[in-house]
Amino acid sequence: MDTLSHGLFGYVMYKSISKENMSKAEKKAILFTALVSNQIPDIDVLINLTEIGRMMELVWHRGLTHSIFIVPLWAWLIGSCVRWIWKSKQKKIYYYAALGVLIHITSDLFNTWGTGYFVPFSSQKYSIGTISIIDFVFWGIALLGWLIAKYKKQLSARRIFQVAALFMFIHFLLQTSLGLWFEWQESREYNQVELTASFVPYTFQIVGKVGNRIDINEKSIFHKTKRLQTFYSADHLNLQSVFQHHLKAKILYDWAPLDLIIDEGNRVRIVDPRFYNKRNGTFLQEEVVLKNKKKPVK
Repeated sequence: MDTLSHGLFGYVMYKSISKENMSKAEKKAILFTALVSNQIPDIDVLINLTEIGRMMELVWHRGLTHSIFIVPLWAWLIGSCVRWIWKSKQKKIYYYAALGVLIHITSDLFNTWGTGYFVPFSSQKYSIGTISIIDFVFWGIALLGWLIAKYKKQLSARRIFQVAALFMFIHFLLQTSLGLWFEWQESREYNQVELTASFVPYTFQIVGKVGNRIDINEKSIFHKTKRLQTFYSADHLNLQSVFQHHLKAKILYDWAPLDLIIDEGNRVRIVDPRFYNKRNGTFLQEEVVLKNKKKPVK
């Protein structure tokens, strides 16, 4: 998910924790733990030192740093920082740190970009696709909780944010259940189905493939299924020799769970149709120019 959403999860987590009879230093330690643990897996963005730039991020971003097996290491590192800075001896700090990291990597698992949840034992990027990378419902719930706590001083702020956390979880369950239900409905028509959550709550783009036909549909609780676009993939093309000279295209081809190959004569586009933008018809794609390919005879 986006950086702001992870930060809001950390803030709601901090406000939900009981801090009665704690010193200022202990409260600062918990705030640090909640915010950092909900952000630290994304530290891998700092290693963007490759010549193939953003496309390479598909391989290494959300890899080892987002593995469930690294959670204890993150918890130990954060806990050690807290002990060093604030001299805190609270054992709960390690549990809070582990919880924050787990919230981060698990929420990323449910959006389209995918997460190496089981690295290094599996190099596969797992993506459920039911939660948008920017979910405005999460933002709205956190903002509403903050406003109520600010203007209703007679209410317990901790209780308010515990309720906010509960509503976030309920939204997550409803959104995910609906998305999986829509995906199952579409799977009866297609051989392969991939799901992408829209920025609009409870609305999804569903990519279905049967043969070489790829349909991009939109399903929502607000309207009936809409067919956004249909493509025919040039799956007959042998691109292995092309990939030797076009690493970006190979990375995208290997990374995407469903590939759309668009043959345009002397050009080929490798497309991940899950990222279809219905406003301007664009995708996540890489274009390859085939210099030696003859133009088809009209």
